[in-house]
Amino acid sequence: MRISKKLSIAIFVLAVATLAGCSGQSDGGNSTSSAGESSAESTVSEVAKDNNEVQKSDAESSEISSSELVPTENEESKSGKCGDNAYYTVSEDGVLTISGTGDIYDYGSEEGSRNPWQRFMVPSFHKVVIENGITRIGDYAFLYCDQYEIIIPDSVTSIGKYAFNECGSIENIELPESIVKIEEGAFANSSINKINVPKNVKEIPEKMCDSCFGLQEVIISEGVEKIGVSAFDCCEDLKELKLPDTLTTIDKYALGTCRGITELTIPEKVNTINAYAFFDWEDSQTIYVKGKAEAPEGWDDDWKTDEVKVVWNA
Repeated sequence: MRISKKLSIAIFVLAVATLAGCSGQSDGGNSTSSAGESSAESTVSEVAKDNNEVQKSDAESSEISSSELVPTENEESKSGKCGDNAYYTVSEDGVLTISGTGDIYDYGSEEGSRNPWQRFMVPSFHKVVIENGITRIGDYAFLYCDQYEIIIPDSVTSIGKYAFNECGSIENIELPESIVKIEEGAFANSSINKINVPKNVKEIPEKMCDSCFGLQEVIISEGVEKIGVSAFDCCEDLKELKLPDTLTTIDKYALGTCRGITELTIPEKVNTINAYAFFDWEDSQTIYVKGKAEAPEGWDDDWKTDEVKVVWNA
């Protein structure tokens, strides 16, 4: 507790007056001492009152300063901050708009770390508009988001891990050519039925569309060089897939259990196929291999199942 200088002086005066009263011998002295004590006590009381007011004022100032330092979300207008220079708002007609510049924050999958608009998702919004100026969609940014379409601008260059994981109602996402990096599981377990991979994305990441059971068409642009681990694993309804001539590597389980594909051609430049890349393919499916009479050294012995048909030098 802070004691003011004025209060300290008053306490000292009271102490002196009390000592004087104890040493006084005559009635006159006692009378004088009592008057002094009364006056000093009055002064102490007034100063203590003033000191309490000062402490109360200091406490209120401290509370105001603390509240000003903590950013708060506007519950009524459903808006807030989602990046160092990025902001979101949910309109009355159900459109989530993200504006500003730079990256959207990285979020998490656990309670307390999820994106701030998740509490407004159902039935508050059905569409997401990311405005030009945003450069990165953060980790888990749209985790569990349902019932919407999404517009991604040309300013976006990367998509964080599991950014659209578990999006149960989204169908088509058009990825702009500006994107150069997509991270692990970006669209895993979502309901998308069609997706394109831009030419500047050199590597399709691990689990990018893992367990997207409704995925039917994948367009991989020329320029892509690698399909990562389990990138399209368990996409059982995938029917349309053309591998680019620039492709060199197909990692393990990359196209596992893709039973909807009847025919697939492996380009000539593919020099690495890891184990179980075509796991669980059936005898009703055919793989055509360009420019090779047999599996080269970089292809694992278990790159496919025994049941699938292979046509060499196709």
